[in-house]
Amino acid sequence: MEGSEMDGCVASPFTVHEINGIRNRYGGDLRTRPADPEFYALLRDLRRIRTAGGIGLRVQRTDRTEAILMTFRQHVDPAITETILTVRQRLGLDPTAQEIRVVYGSVAANNRELAILSRSILEILIDLASFISVPETHVRERRVGPTHEDERGAEGPIRPLIRIGSAAARPLTRLLLYAIAATGSPSLTRICPPSGCSRS
Repeated sequence: MEGSEMDGCVASPFTVHEINGIRNRYGGDLRTRPADPEFYALLRDLRRIRTAGGIGLRVQRTDRTEAILMTFRQHVDPAITETILTVRQRLGLDPTAQEIRVVYGSVAANNRELAILSRSILEILIDLASFISVPETHVRERRVGPTHEDERGAEGPIRPLIRIGSAAARPLTRLLLYAIAATGSPSLTRICPPSGCSRS
């Protein structure tokens, strides 16, 4: 479980609340909060290390327990070595530890443990829903909370995983896709009758 969480927090950060006390953003109305300043920088560095093959994971099993152990590989590019040291410092990890135990939770027991607090499916859906662009009239009527603005990370604005818009009229997207599939051209005049096209 914890091993998959480690991969998930790097590839899909919306699945994680916090890593060793460094908190992610959350868009639910009752618990809305921005990410801690160092969260996106941490993700950026973890992605660099993983892409360079600098992270290793293994499962250690005994008769009664199972532990996920993470290692930072030593034989990597010097720039990655420097990034690994930065990540260790940011997470409060022992810079000399060969293996780091990965656990579920928000607080690590010591500096040789990495605590990852993941989100439930419901929490993921609530956070994703905060990226829906809702009509201003609905906000004024207090039918829904306002759309959250994009945050800025270490390398500029953080783009959401999904962005859903809203409008008074139906879009013609589906019809245009059908036109391209049917005729190889986005021209609606080639498939619509003289009376016009349906928006359904």
